[in-house]
Amino acid sequence: PRAFVLATGCAFAASDVTEALLTHDLRHFLILEPGAVLATAPTRPPADCDPQAAEITSYANSEVRIAVQVAAPAYLMLADSFAPGWRAYVQGAPGTAPVEVPVLRADANFRAVLLQPGAQSVRFKYSPDAVKLGGLLSCTAVMVLVDAPSASAGSIWRSARGAQQPGANGLQLTKSGN
Repeated sequence: PRAFVLATGCAFAASDVTEALLTHDLRHFLILEPGAVLATAPTRPPADCDPQAAEITSYANSEVRIAVQVAAPAYLMLADSFAPGWRAYVQGAPGTAPVEVPVLRADANFRAVLLQPGAQSVRFKYSPDAVKLGGLLSCTAVMVLVDAPSASAGSIWRSARGAQQPGANGLQLTKSGN
């Protein structure tokens, strides 16, 4: 399945992910990046590590929603590419606020989140900081470009008026020596 759940005892962190990928059956185990979990080897045998399918309720390029129910703490894995800009939000009972949870790199290339027991909805949202910064810089540039012509036009208009520039007290000044 594209999205599935595995018990926490079926997940472990590997310092050498390549070796772990070669020595463990990925149909039964979840290999996480170092530091994601304390276990450095699975604590359950393969027979106790059958993945349970999760229901993808909505799928788009930058957002995936999954409905899942677990009886004990477990990892939800989504077999889509991991990237630093992905964020995950878990919502328990309807009407409760979603909580952001860390997105972990699983099996070297996929996304996983740790879930607590219960029925929940998980939303993966692609929201990289670089895109937000690019949008902010683009908006700033547009505002500068929109304002620049009016500033230039104002200085051209003032220089064209020449001798009739208002003084600090609002009186018209004239150039002498014409």
